[in-house]
Amino acid sequence: MTIRSAIALALPLLVLGCGRGDLAPGSSSPTTPAGSAGDSGARPAATATTSAAPAPSRAEASSAPGDAVSPGAAEGAPGDPRIDRIRKRYQEIQADKGLEKSAFRLECRGGEGGGEVRLHRKDSAVSIAEVHFGGPGHNESVHRFYYDRGEVVFILHDTGGWSWDPKSTPDEPETISSTTQFRYYVHEDRPILCLKKHAKGSSREIGALLDRAPNEPDDCSGAAAAQRLASLVLGGEKASDDVKRAVCGRSSR
Repeated sequence: MTIRSAIALALPLLVLGCGRGDLAPGSSSPTTPAGSAGDSGARPAATATTSAAPAPSRAEASSAPGDAVSPGAAEGAPGDPRIDRIRKRYQEIQADKGLEKSAFRLECRGGEGGGEVRLHRKDSAVSIAEVHFGGPGHNESVHRFYYDRGEVVFILHDTGGWSWDPKSTPDEPETISSTTQFRYYVHEDRPILCLKKHAKGSSREIGALLDRAPNEPDDCSGAAAAQRLASLVLGGEKASDDVKRAVCGRSSR
């Protein structure tokens, strides 16, 4: 592999791998495997394991469980007790340092994308699930699901892509990233608050750019598919074929 090829593989991971997102107004980027109410890390990892998720790369180190701040402010729903309960559950999960980890690989047919599912469990019940996926081209996506008694209550979805900066050189390669982040607050299997934000700029600065991006209301159109994926991943590796069909958009091998 040439040096440039290696860099091409590594740099996109920084696009979605850096902690980012807007939490409570004015707060800094989250740092959890599911970020926080506004961050993410996407990086299809290596081999599957049944005992522990792969050690995070430097780009993902800020996404370790327990370090993030609370989910983003519930704009448009001040004082809603349902939002408060979701935030409280999120904080409880983030504070738990003893979650058991496992992971399994995803690979789409024909090599058209792949990634990894990472599960974080407490007493055999999934507290957090992450779906890291890189599609054809330079597109990447990360879903992070938070659960309460087997039901997803908070969803983070970062999706975007990257391209080479035309001003960069082989000696100093630079990429431009474009990332949209969606956040869904879910109560009784129904989204009750949906927010989004968008940032575009240097991949090295995309986290800070997304932090500063304003929240916007979202129409929740992506919530149903995200909730379905959240249910599928609870099946663990036994459900990998169903998960692959959901993320690859086609029957998988």
